[in-house]
Amino acid sequence: MKRILSVSLIIFIAISCKQGKPKQELEKLNETNNQIQFLYHEFEETASDIHIVKWNIDKNELPSNYVLETVDSKGRVIELKFFKNNTLKYDRLCYLSVWVKYEYPNENKIIAYFLNSEGNEDADFECEMPSKCIYELSADKKIILDTKSEYNINKEFYLNNGWVEEELNKTLEYLNSEQNIHRIISYYDKSFNKMNKLFPVSNEFIINDFVFSELEKEEGLK
Repeated sequence: MKRILSVSLIIFIAISCKQGKPKQELEKLNETNNQIQFLYHEFEETASDIHIVKWNIDKNELPSNYVLETVDSKGRVIELKFFKNNTLKYDRLCYLSVWVKYEYPNENKIIAYFLNSEGNEDADFECEMPSKCIYELSADKKIILDTKSEYNINKEFYLNNGWVEEELNKTLEYLNSEQNIHRIISYYDKSFNKMNKLFPVSNEFIINDFVFSELEKEEGLK
């Protein structure tokens, strides 16, 4: 009888403790158990780009422009979403993406997908913005050895807006043939964690060729 009462008491205490946790603490606990982290950063728009102006802001006090960064169990960024007034649907420069996803098939490869507000691959070949990039890294993960860009588009949209299919195919063929090694991983400078704090660059990388905010330089370019 005493044994039954003891077990019942333990169960009651466990349930009471769980119910007593604030919602925010439970969310953190769930994120930890799933080994996924969510980070929030403030960004500002310029005439030609976006820049981080504040890292790791309070998710309960979000500004108009913020980045939602998702980090996996190995400390690597797996997703960046650039919100403006709590939506991904807004006017932007054709070469800027509102949603980027990253995959890591192995220790020395990164695949970046550039998505529209609906979560679909979204190339804008007129601005030479691909829908997907594959980066091959050195053994120490610090050097970008090779890059392959892909351009997946909605052909029907372009054909309905003045493009001829032969001309469209030739343009895509040209873009796919004009491959070059990217000097940085696209949008990694907007990520706090990056590849567990690694920021791979090519051998041709020169920092002064890029316009980074001071925060992006201080935290990211390591």
